[in-house]
Amino acid sequence: MGTRNSVHEVGIVGAGILGLSLAYHLSEQGITSVLFEKETEVGQHASGKNAGMFRQLYRSETLTDWARRSPDLWPDQLRERYFEQSASYVVGRSTPGHFSELFLNTTVKTPDGRELPAVYTAKDGLISSLPFVRSLNQMLPSHSVEKRYSETVHGVEHKGDCWEIETAKGVTRCRALVIGNGAWANQIEIGFQGENLQLPENTVVPYARYLFALRGFPDSYMPAPECGFYWNEQDEWYLRRWSDGLRLFSLCDELAADPSHFTPSTNLRERVLGVLDLAFPQFRGMLELSHFWHCFRTYTEDQKPIWGSDHRCPQLFWLAGFGGFGMSTGFAATRDLLELLIGGGNSVPADVILQRLFRPNCHG
Repeated sequence: MGTRNSVHEVGIVGAGILGLSLAYHLSEQGITSVLFEKETEVGQHASGKNAGMFRQLYRSETLTDWARRSPDLWPDQLRERYFEQSASYVVGRSTPGHFSELFLNTTVKTPDGRELPAVYTAKDGLISSLPFVRSLNQMLPSHSVEKRYSETVHGVEHKGDCWEIETAKGVTRCRALVIGNGAWANQIEIGFQGENLQLPENTVVPYARYLFALRGFPDSYMPAPECGFYWNEQDEWYLRRWSDGLRLFSLCDELAADPSHFTPSTNLRERVLGVLDLAFPQFRGMLELSHFWHCFRTYTEDQKPIWGSDHRCPQLFWLAGFGGFGMSTGFAATRDLLELLIGGGNSVPADVILQRLFRPNCHG
């Protein structure tokens, strides 16, 4: 197995929305990077199979800040082609104590006749996720971003002043390393001074979530007026406008799963139709399941991401645990990470810092 001679400035593991957007920001600054993706192309997992709901309502001020800033950082052609500002309702919630100008407290009448509190966000919208990430990938300049598809990273080790990234095709050297491979974030051995710098066990867990394309709703129907998606957090489901008369529906299920060895449930059709009968009694017997799929959402214990440098090794950086909000927050989160990488002094927000996951009996 050979060693590739050139030394890249930044190595990025994972070519989802986070890895791609970071590579984009680095290229804008003339910083070389090498991007590793185990699949043959981008968008094969969460970044290309998610519901594409751009949302700013989070309990974390950091996440809301990243979401509100991200659209302004998107390349113009991506914003114009793949984003539709369409507003949202999140039911069973009240406005957070931050960025109050974004949100409006209101009430809605649910399809089954209840009056519930809700938050209306006018500047939320819909993203066409798969074409978004594929087009972003095409925009990355080959002179500063080297793409390595069909290369699974088996392990990395810090030697001298570089990281050595090992795949079946050889060893690649880079000065800084960013782990951003979603559900596989804790499956890489990271060697530094004789220790393995993987995350503490069970602090980052992938969960499978199913998405269902439905027929049978009237063409203009949504549970509340003038919204692209309607998220009932109290009853744990959401509905969004999709395409060709379809609506996208999810039960917001969170099934801990090994993404490398996952088999979908066999009773999904019966389960989702039963929930739909209760949630939309006026359409009972009218709704049909067109097709469904699943993707993996990776969460930390407190459902906030791991972002920033690793306190155990200054040239190791994390973009992990972004399950459910990578598409909304990714461009600003990676723009801020760029500032850390180039030494701009951008501090790490306390609610996303890695150290919070280390218990007293853990290393570090």
